[in-house]
Amino acid sequence: MASVTEPQKMLPYLHAMGIRHLKYKTEPAHYPAVQENLLAVLAEHLSVEGGWTDEMHKNWEEALQIVSDVMIQAAEHPDKFEVELAQAGYYPNGERIGSSVHWELAAV
Repeated sequence: MASVTEPQKMLPYLHAMGIRHLKYKTEPAHYPAVQENLLAVLAEHLSVEGGWTDEMHKNWEEALQIVSDVMIQAAEHPDKFEVELAQAGYYPNGERIGSSVHWELAAV
């Protein structure tokens, strides 16, 4: 499974996801609202258990910004990622080749 410790797997997945979001009419201006809501949900649930800290908030905020930037870059320039996506098992539109589940990660 892809993770931040394996960017060669995670980046094609995020690029594909950014390109897929074009069909949902997602605009760059939508990403900050999603980030804000995800942070709020994490804080709400983890604060109940006492596990949410200012450091965690900062780290998640930075991580979500990176994810957004990567997805936006792909959505704005999908043609730049066609070869990478094909090698990772995605169609140019970001859908997973051979799967009815478009968000599935490539098994490596």
